[in-house]
Amino acid sequence: MSSILITDNMIPQIKNTSLALGFFDGIHKGHQRVLLDALNFSKQLGTKSVVLTFKNHPIEILNGITPEFITTYEERLNIFEKMGFDVVIMADFTKDIAELSANEYFEKIILNLAPKSISIGYNHKFGANQSGDVKFLLNKSEKYDFVLSSISPVKSKNEIASSTLIRNLVKSGDVAKAIDFLGKSYKIKNVIKKGAQRGRTIDFPTANMLFPSKKIIPKFGVYFGNAILDGEFYKAIANVGLRPTFGDLKSPLIEVHILNFNSDIYGKVLEFEFLSKIRDEMKFTSIEKLKEQISQDVKNVNSL
Repeated sequence: MSSILITDNMIPQIKNTSLALGFFDGIHKGHQRVLLDALNFSKQLGTKSVVLTFKNHPIEILNGITPEFITTYEERLNIFEKMGFDVVIMADFTKDIAELSANEYFEKIILNLAPKSISIGYNHKFGANQSGDVKFLLNKSEKYDFVLSSISPVKSKNEIASSTLIRNLVKSGDVAKAIDFLGKSYKIKNVIKKGAQRGRTIDFPTANMLFPSKKIIPKFGVYFGNAILDGEFYKAIANVGLRPTFGDLKSPLIEVHILNFNSDIYGKVLEFEFLSKIRDEMKFTSIEKLKEQISQDVKNVNSL
């Protein structure tokens, strides 16, 4: 895959493309259909498969809000690559882009990519005041000779898959339900940092990681999931929070206890995928009480 990273509002000129348009945070089931649709058109039409998206979320410029993400910029790029796109354009969403009318956005950005097909979600909007939409592009499709494909909403139990819904599910700790809409687990990936090593003293060593910047932090608590290390999967439990029993943290931490594992892995990159929430984070009156509860947590996970 050829990845093009753009740092301003200049979009490269590429001829004969099948475009997927969207921000794609989480790349949930709805996003996946848009992206696969563009890939299918690319095969049918003999065009380059291209994702046009943004490195930063438009609401940062439009509303001055710093959002939390389901997937980081690097994670999105990695998924696009694995899906097999020829080109990914990760543009910076700037004030200049925000001020473009729908017509200006279409002419200066989309037409630069000479699309033969455009795949979008049913609610995709662009241009000042979000004036560009499915109807707008449909009106342009005949004149500029491209196929417009608008993907219908994807539902699970009568709820529509959306990044907003998934963010709220993760924040509430309902990671199991988030999987229904993501089509995969919510994950945290970072370098293992050396901590106080208290876990070893109570027979439950942990691999500790900070949360990546702007990544959503699940509700504080204990979770069951998989630890992924050097490509291998291990059953694990993870505590997300501030370690209230010890009261020594100011920023949230994820502490992963890998079951039946005892190797020195400090400095390695670990990924934890959240499968279900076991319980809320608790403050214990003694280390023994904490140890008893962790023993019970491990027992519960081993029975799954």
